[in-house]
Amino acid sequence: MALPRSIRDLSDRFSSLPGVGPKLSNRIALYLSISNRKLASRLEDSLKDVTEKIRLCNNCFNVTDNEDLCEICDNSERDSSTILVVETPLELYSIEETGEYKGLYHVLHGIISPVNGIGPDEIKINELINRLQNNSEIEEIIFGLNPNLEGDSTSLYITNEVKDLDLDVKTTRLAKGIPTGSSIEYMSSQTLSDSLRRRDGVE
Repeated sequence: MALPRSIRDLSDRFSSLPGVGPKLSNRIALYLSISNRKLASRLEDSLKDVTEKIRLCNNCFNVTDNEDLCEICDNSERDSSTILVVETPLELYSIEETGEYKGLYHVLHGIISPVNGIGPDEIKINELINRLQNNSEIEEIIFGLNPNLEGDSTSLYITNEVKDLDLDVKTTRLAKGIPTGSSIEYMSSQTLSDSLRRRDGVE
């Protein structure tokens, strides 16, 4: 005997989320349907708010509910001479939690991955290059990408673009204290702070 159709449909929606399998999605759907309908109603309101209000910052492509710039880009006290490049907003907020970094960011919303059909044009690399070309204040790019083949390839691609365009911008990356294959999102604040302070040049 199967679950009622409406619960199955809800479960299917949850199972499409990262890290949520069929069993967990069934449990969540049943919980919201039977045990906590007030939470289900609040979730509905929150999802409506997100879809109506959340957009990407016009400058760095971080998520924001502001009309134009995110709070970081709109903060005149941030150091505009450095840009820390990350794959997603999750890494951005992990680094922000350290309190170590005071510059600006650029969110690529992906990394170069030929296996998955993702090239430079599918992510926000061109937008980053445009920022560098149009802002002479920028002196350094720091790559805060995960230490794996795709992250390293993306960093190298952008570095070569900077060199080819003869831009006077230094390129560095977080120090090798972050284990290869790990995710910046899950690193401790202390590890990230140390990696920022001891960052290496990109050859």
